[in-house]
Amino acid sequence: MEPTSALTARYRILAVGRAGAAAVQPLLSAGFIDVEFAVLDTDPEALAQSPITHRVHFGEAATFGLGTGSDPARGRAAAESDLERLRPLFAGARLIFIVAGLGGGTGSGATPVLARLAREAGALTLGVATLPFDCEGRQRAQHAREALTAFRSSADAVICVPKQRVLAQFKEQERPALTEVLAAANDLSGQSIRGLIQLLTRPGLMPLDFAHLERLLRGRHAESCFATVETTGPQRTRDAVEQLLRHPFLDRGQALSEADAVLLSLAAGPEVSFTEIDHVFTHLQNVCERATVITGTSIDSALAGRLVVTVIASRNPTNAPSAIPLSSEAHSTAPQAPPLPGSRPDSNAALGPDLMSAPTLPGVPGTAPLGGHTRDDSSSVPVFAGSGSLASPSLATVANPTVGALTKKKIKPTQSLLNFDTLPNRGRFEGLPATVYQGEDLDIPTYARRGIALN
Repeated sequence: MEPTSALTARYRILAVGRAGAAAVQPLLSAGFIDVEFAVLDTDPEALAQSPITHRVHFGEAATFGLGTGSDPARGRAAAESDLERLRPLFAGARLIFIVAGLGGGTGSGATPVLARLAREAGALTLGVATLPFDCEGRQRAQHAREALTAFRSSADAVICVPKQRVLAQFKEQERPALTEVLAAANDLSGQSIRGLIQLLTRPGLMPLDFAHLERLLRGRHAESCFATVETTGPQRTRDAVEQLLRHPFLDRGQALSEADAVLLSLAAGPEVSFTEIDHVFTHLQNVCERATVITGTSIDSALAGRLVVTVIASRNPTNAPSAIPLSSEAHSTAPQAPPLPGSRPDSNAALGPDLMSAPTLPGVPGTAPLGGHTRDDSSSVPVFAGSGSLASPSLATVANPTVGALTKKKIKPTQSLLNFDTLPNRGRFEGLPATVYQGEDLDIPTYARRGIALN
């Protein structure tokens, strides 16, 4: 399915897969200026059902036109096999939103490739990703984790909308309808895009231009969280601040206090006063003192009597908690890592599946496991057994020559954490053409480029 015409607008919204198409559908009637939509999918039947007129069917050689079967590897292969068909989507654009649901095949596999193509074309690339419900299973959650890492490494920033947290809006309802919950998740995805587009295209008391947004997000590879509230009445400014500080998408205010970059957007009717704007922005900036903050306002006559405040907060990937934590059950059933070369099987068992001892050197006292814990010298030196052969005591026993017997000594192992979630920027290569070989950017480390989780 070929598009009928080329995209020419500066701002473009690309919906990937069924979930992406559903998320952008509420935006089609928003009346944006200088914004174009396109939908991309490996399934031609899903494309035919989309109301978006600019449709691109890709990956037919890799999927035989049958979709990806919820396999991210097939989704990535589909995008890599049709790079020349996909490149025209990004030509001449300044800002590109890539909207998708993660956890399946097309969205999880294709979005990192699309984000890479967008950045190669010079566009500021923002991802908007919905994450699966807990009830969708561990495998889908794991696919979403890996896809989010790869997506974040390719895009300038990714705004996450965890569907599980959407349920917090329906806590007072005993049995919320599935269609109602899904519609709320799609609406939240659209609100983040709508808020940014309105700031860039509508007049305001304190306008925000593209340069501000680019300075805040370009090359950060950050995982961002998003929240928006709408209030009315004489206390609407105070209510807006309180609702944002209790918002589940902002970790009840913790995301703001830990953020290193924050965008604050306020939209209201023509009657809004500067005092109201100052009240909202001052209170929120006091919470995120460590962050670089940019603010903007827009005036919309359709919002008469209402105040809409939107927050996008980006945390450093090394400090940001994972949007999809593995459950304890999934963690306990995860395969154990093999022992390090030279380590003893009994010591690995004593430390447990998550803590591994470092290689020990026979005859060298004080060899320490990872985490800095030092064993007693006698525990690392072979001792003679009664028959005259060498025997190596375990970590839990230490020979006591004064007593003449083995006494047990409990050792509490410690483990330091090596964080591999930090996604490197391109450093001195930033702004230069990427070193691309067979569709992969070799300037990005392999684990980040391919979304490999390093535990």
